[in-house]
Amino acid sequence: MKRGNSNQRSYAVILIVVISVFAGLLMIQNPSITGSAAVQTISYLTEGETLNFEVRNILNLKEATVTIVEDTKNSKIIFEEASPPASFDGLVISAFKISSLTEQNFGHIELLLKIKKSDLDSIAEQELIVYLEDQELVTNIAKKEADYIYYSTTSLDFGTFVIGRQDVKEVVALPEKIEAVPSTVQEPASVKIGFFRVLLNFLRQFIGA
Repeated sequence: MKRGNSNQRSYAVILIVVISVFAGLLMIQNPSITGSAAVQTISYLTEGETLNFEVRNILNLKEATVTIVEDTKNSKIIFEEASPPASFDGLVISAFKISSLTEQNFGHIELLLKIKKSDLDSIAEQELIVYLEDQELVTNIAKKEADYIYYSTTSLDFGTFVIGRQDVKEVVALPEKIEAVPSTVQEPASVKIGFFRVLLNFLRQFIGA
């Protein structure tokens, strides 16, 4: 009887291990993982194909579409929440990083954002911009739905993306330095008097005396 119970416990442990392994495999195949990161696995895609997928667990990022420029096998695209670059000066709604060990195999990436209207704060709907590092990307309103606004943008590179609005840095023009021009005193031109003219003047003065 005790032996039977021991066998049952062994079978239960084996079953738990099998279920855990199976669940782990499912998580690998799933384009998202728990936490503030998501992984899109790529088994095999050929040059010219595009891959569209939903991105979960990344705040304000809903979908991504990537273009394959080189045959890609057993690759991953990693999405993770991030902090904006230290050089970013402005209002930030959220930021995330996209990376891959085979980034050279991918062309441009299209992103679809889903922003809650109440999260815009002091940013006007049409003023929301997506930045790659500090580089402004063309950002368009794709559609509006109830309490959400969908924005679309395209990037040629992976990296850290910032959703928000960067402050416009005013360029203060410095007053031009005016160099003083030294004044020149124009001296009267010397008048050349001929010999006979001098003699004539002398005679006039002599006679007049």
